Parts: sequence; C-alpha cells; structure tokens
Amino acid sequence: AVLVAAQDLSSLPQCGQTCINNMIQIATTEFGCSAGNVTCYCEQPRFGYGVRDCSNEACPSSSDANTAISYGVNYC
Repeated sequence: AVLVAAQDLSSLPQCGQTCINNMIQIATTEFGCSAGNVTCYCEQPRFGYGVRDCSNEACPSSSDANTAISYGVNYC
C-alpha cells in the first residue's frame, strides 16, 4: 500500500506533493509517529487539517487544492 501511495503522490500537482510530504515530515517529528506509519499519521486530526490548509494556501487553483485534499482524505 505504501508503494501505491507513493506512485499516486507523483500524479498530484506539485503543490499537493509538497503539502503531503510536509505533513508526513511533521507527523514523524512533531506527532511522534514513526516513518511510514500511516495509521499513526491519520489518527492525528492535525494531519488532515494540515494537508487541507497547506493545499488551500500553496495551490494556485482550487482544483489543484481539491485534488491534493482528496488525496489526503483517501490516504487515510
């Protein structure tokens, strides 16, 4: 499943890739999750909020933002 997620991530707009990767980094450094522990990331409401907020700020178009946010929701 991790490989599938990684492949799907590359199909996202660049802004979405950045936001997802940033939130994974935050999950491992601030939330106390181990690298690759998606269950732990997704147990943190801040993970989803972070993806949403970052995407709305970083993506130039709302369709790109929505694509990234949908990925974050489906990731969990």
